[in-house]
Amino acid sequence: MQTHLQLRLKSKKWGVLLYICNDLMVFPAQILNEIARKALVAKSDITKDSMVDTLRLNSIHEDQAFVWPHFTRTDIAPPRAPWASPVLSCTFHGNVACHTLTDLEQKEMMQDMARKMNWHCAAGVGHIHQLLWAPCDDSNVGKEKLAKSLNAEGIDALLYVCADLN
Repeated sequence: MQTHLQLRLKSKKWGVLLYICNDLMVFPAQILNEIARKALVAKSDITKDSMVDTLRLNSIHEDQAFVWPHFTRTDIAPPRAPWASPVLSCTFHGNVACHTLTDLEQKEMMQDMARKMNWHCAAGVGHIHQLLWAPCDDSNVGKEKLAKSLNAEGIDALLYVCADLN
């Protein structure tokens, strides 16, 4: 019998599962060394089913409703990267860490994204602002409804609005 989590994982795209496996640093044992040496992992290197099975076997769980992109392992401590420089301008909104852009970073990011923006992305930016300004029930149901609507928008439009709102 498949668990609820396993069914949800199977519904995700190959790239999403690869991101989660990489985030947790877990891959199928039989191809772990081969993948570790590659600069770019191709679809022919690993299947969706093997990633789902690996995630299931590595005791992951969701703390609450799925919050992209992090799962939590229950069998070992989360991976650490002591060599990575700390983010100095990190603030927390709930349990989500956010980086505050400097004025120069914000300007450069928005100019770069504006150069690459297409019609679909521009319409998405408008729709996201409309969603954010619309009245929202402050309960978990209202927040989940807003999150679901925002998740339906394109990543470029979401990044542009995040940079715009800093």
